[in-house]
Amino acid sequence: MTKLEFLKGMKKLANYFLKDLSDEELTSWYEIFKDIEVETFYMSIQEIGKSNKYFPVLSELYEECRKQRKEFFLSILENNKSIPENRLGYLKSMVDWYSIQKEYPKEIIKEVRFIELLLPQNALYSYILPVEPH
Repeated sequence: MTKLEFLKGMKKLANYFLKDLSDEELTSWYEIFKDIEVETFYMSIQEIGKSNKYFPVLSELYEECRKQRKEFFLSILENNKSIPENRLGYLKSMVDWYSIQKEYPKEIIKEVRFIELLLPQNALYSYILPVEPH
């Protein structure tokens, strides 16, 4: 995720909880979240905005990103009807297994993101925070 995408998400999160964030806080949080997919990050912000009473600590947002990443990856796989059933089963089990690990292997991420490219545009993203034009 780019820093601009991160800042847009954090601005939305801060607005949900009427919180001001310093540049130093944003920079240190970005270091933790920079490798998260922007879609996962935005989904996590929406979920935290709906469920939390108070502004989350970093670990709460990171844990929500882990949950949303699994859901995001599974939705990519389930929305692609051209994946052979045995391959789909394997990939879904890998996504499920690695969701409880510290990180997904790069090969799994690459394969799921490649499959995403095969989907019709906007097939998954109706829930993503709107992005303002540049």
